[in-house]
Amino acid sequence: TRGTPDLGWANSHALADFDALRAMKASDGPDLLIQGSGTLYPQLLAAGLLDQLTMMIFPVVVGSGKRMFGEGTPAQGLRHVAHKVTRTGTIIATYEP
Repeated sequence: TRGTPDLGWANSHALADFDALRAMKASDGPDLLIQGSGTLYPQLLAAGLLDQLTMMIFPVVVGSGKRMFGEGTPAQGLRHVAHKVTRTGTIIATYEP
């Protein structure tokens, strides 16, 4: 985390760095989940700490915007492991490095 956010949610803990995250990931407990962090998940992918990536792809064209994997994200292949298409056409696709 950056700064000193409010960690009032049950079982919330600030981690100092990726080594601390790697240690937490290796310990017993439920899976870790991040949602919607366009700056964090590319770093986790580059550090080998991302086991699965689920993307929601909406059927709209916006013309421009933020890149999903920006500069500095190393090239690598992702293996498709699951998908679902909702009744509105949204695709929920799951990949693994």
